[in-house]
Amino acid sequence: THVFVDPTGKPGSVAMSRGERVTGQLTSQGVGVGFALVEIRNISGTLYATALTDPDGNFSVRVEPF
Repeated sequence: THVFVDPTGKPGSVAMSRGERVTGQLTSQGVGVGFALVEIRNISGTLYATALTDPDGNFSVRVEPF
């Protein structure tokens, strides 16, 4: 599953600063998904950061300058 978030601040997107930390929990049917790959990319596909979720689906990753 892909969730796209545009970090440029357009309506419906998320504005981000350089070096900002992104945290969250990946779930499926209300249950955390462990050891899943999380990629932070722009709409063009440029990769900014990656992380693996913990056993409960939680992740935290710092977004490199874009």
